[in-house]
Amino acid sequence: MKNCHPEFISGTRKHNPMTAIPLPSSTQLKLKMRLGVVGLVMLIILFCNISFSQSSNTFQIKDDYIISFSGNYVSSATILLNPFSADIYERNSSIELGGGYGYGFTFRKKIPKSDLYIALSTEYLKIYDDQNTQTLIQDTNYFKVRAYETLRLFPVELSLFFNVPSFSENLRIYLGGGLGLYFGDRIRKIIKFETTTTETRLGANIHILCGIQYYFSSNFSLFFETKFRNAQFTVSSQYSVNNVDINGITYYFEQYLKSKMNIDGIKLSIGTNLSF
Repeated sequence: MKNCHPEFISGTRKHNPMTAIPLPSSTQLKLKMRLGVVGLVMLIILFCNISFSQSSNTFQIKDDYIISFSGNYVSSATILLNPFSADIYERNSSIELGGGYGYGFTFRKKIPKSDLYIALSTEYLKIYDDQNTQTLIQDTNYFKVRAYETLRLFPVELSLFFNVPSFSENLRIYLGGGLGLYFGDRIRKIIKFETTTTETRLGANIHILCGIQYYFSSNFSLFFETKFRNAQFTVSSQYSVNNVDINGITYYFEQYLKSKMNIDGIKLSIGTNLSF
C-alpha cells in the first residue's frame, strides 16, 4: 500500500539524492533584491532630506556612547552540502533557504573630535525552511521525503562608520563596514530523524552597512539599517541511524554530514538607540 504520510513526496528516480545545484536565476534574484534595497534606502534618504531639511531641534544630541537594540530580518541563506568533496559537482551542490528573524545588540563609541564611530555588535538569528526535499533510493525503489532545515547564527562584528553631512540636526545618516566572526548551528530533519551537531567551526568575513537614525530627544532615537555580508561557518553533524523502513523496504541515507553555511541575504534592522 502506498505511504500517504505528508512527509513523503512523489518524485522521479533520477533526482540527486540530496538536491540540485541552484539555478542561476536564484543568484540573479538576490542581486535584484540587493539593488532594490539600495534603491529603497536612497528613496528614504531623499524623503528624509525633503521632510526634515527645514526642521531644527531644541536639544543638544548626546552621542559619545550609543547602545542599540534591534529586530532583524535576513532575506536568505545557502547551505553547501559537500564543500570539501574532491568532486566539483558535489562540492558545488547546495540548497537555498528562505529568510529568518532575530534580534541584536550594538555598543558604539564615538572617536573624539571626529564623526567616526567604532561599534561592537552581536545578534541571534534563526532561519527555518521546509521547502527542500531528499530522495531515498533502494535498487529500483525510491521515496522523495521533505527535509526540514534550521539554521542558527551567532555573530560578533566590529564596525567602523561615519556620519554623512547632516540633513538636519535631528537626522543622522551613516555608512560603514567592518569584520565579523560567525558561528552557529545547523539541524536537518527528515521523517522523524534529526541531526545532532558534533563540531562547529567559525568563519570570518567582511560586511558593509548603511543606516538612518532620527533623534526624538537628546538621548533617544530610532534607526533603520541595511547590512550586506556573507556570514560563513562549518557544521559537522550526524543522524542517530542511517536507514529507515518504508512499506517493508529499507532505504539508506547519508548519516554523517559536513556542510558550510552561507548567510548571504540582506540584513534589515529596525530598532532604538539610547545615547549618552
